[in-house]
Amino acid sequence: MSDPVTTLQLRNLPPYAKTFVGIFTALILCVCVWAVWIYSVRYGSVDPQNLPAYLQKRELKADIEELKNDSNAVIAPVWNDSQAGQERPVDSATLEALKRQPVQGRDEAGNGYDPNEDLGLAHTHVNGQTLLFFAMGLIFLITSATPRIKTTIYVVFGVCILSHNLGLSFRSRLGVFDDMLAISGILILLTIAYMAFIIFSDLAKKPTGN
Repeated sequence: MSDPVTTLQLRNLPPYAKTFVGIFTALILCVCVWAVWIYSVRYGSVDPQNLPAYLQKRELKADIEELKNDSNAVIAPVWNDSQAGQERPVDSATLEALKRQPVQGRDEAGNGYDPNEDLGLAHTHVNGQTLLFFAMGLIFLITSATPRIKTTIYVVFGVCILSHNLGLSFRSRLGVFDDMLAISGILILLTIAYMAFIIFSDLAKKPTGN
């Protein structure tokens, strides 16, 4: 029994269908370009080896010890009716409150963030990437690539999406997840670029006439 997928080939589509596929694939490549652009702007504009003091990561425990040893340390003023913006000296109650507060991380740009927010961000990413996997995979299904190549691309693409979002979810907890995030992100971009190359190559071919 013949493979039903082989009866429909990308090169044999009518011109209007090829136009649709070509525009869609080009827009997907634009998505990849924008992703790289955002990453470059966010992480490439500041030299991580020469960050100013206010951008450098600090341990909460070290900050508390520094406050404890500084007799002139004060808490930033609270602008309300009762305190009227008056600075308050650091006492034992203030130090205990600092110890109990949830630990906030810092991203590479030095901005504070809650690590739990990464879970919500990963959920958004996995939704978009899964739709991208389906759309690109559906078009790649009718290209001239061999069944083995198609299977390999689908497995790599799917595993990379899962790894990317696991890395995004736990990047603030262990360094290995940050590495997983970066490596899987690069592999996703390379996989999409390869799929786009095969798609454009088939669109440029003449119909077989079958």
